[in-house]
Amino acid sequence: MRDMGTLGGPMSTTHGASSNGAVLVGKSLITSSSGSLRAFRWTAATGMRDLRQALINAGATAAQ
Repeated sequence: MRDMGTLGGPMSTTHGASSNGAVLVGKSLITSSSGSLRAFRWTAATGMRDLRQALINAGATAAQ
């Protein structure tokens, strides 16, 4: 078992892994508020990355 950290809040939970365990996905709080839940992708090379922020950085916008 390995501590992956969080996105800044008090907890994170893994919900899936690649077949070799190199990529993990799950959810993490970014603050102590339950409304701050974010999806993440984790690898040993990059650590935990907020998927919402990754999509924004890639130019994604919300559908209306």
